[in-house]
Amino acid sequence: MTTVMTELQKAGFISIGSACADIDGQMEEALLSFYNQVVVDSDISYDLWTLGSEAWKEGYAMAKGCDPKDNKVSVAWNAFTNALKDQYDIVKPAKTDNADSVKKAEKRAQAKAKLEKMKEQPMEELLAMVESLTKNDTAKSLAEAQKVQKVIEAKRKDGMKEVMEEIKAKQNEIKKLVGDTHDHRKLDAILAILNDYDFEIAGM
Repeated sequence: MTTVMTELQKAGFISIGSACADIDGQMEEALLSFYNQVVVDSDISYDLWTLGSEAWKEGYAMAKGCDPKDNKVSVAWNAFTNALKDQYDIVKPAKTDNADSVKKAEKRAQAKAKLEKMKEQPMEELLAMVESLTKNDTAKSLAEAQKVQKVIEAKRKDGMKEVMEEIKAKQNEIKKLVGDTHDHRKLDAILAILNDYDFEIAGM
């Protein structure tokens, strides 16, 4: 079944590409946005990936001031898709009929549900499972160990994401407070903290 990309979706892909061209851009957010754009009913849309990639390149090229066919755009796109594979284990799907698409969607949904269930286990238990499985040193046990290791990495990424969200929230709060402050003493104290002052030597 062919999926038609709306103008809003196209604008979203262009925005993602443009954000990736910014050296200070939020790559994690760009990856998540692209993932959410191309996954439809737990399946990756071939049409949205294909059309979205062109819009992504358009946005990246606009931000860099070059032609979308420039080699630097291709290099950046390849790096982005590699990051998608590492972060969300997704790649450009093959063009398939609807029946194959449904089967793949069901399989991916089952794998995701299993991953989420395993992530509920304490980190200590997961690490112990890997250690136990690798001791057996059989092809089956090593394959199982690799699956558990993926769960561990996913759990760590979730934890890091939560930490970064907390940090970002605090940064935004501090920026607002600083913007509303006109007290020299408070601003000097903030500068001292951010510049890693030795408070004992500075007598503060």
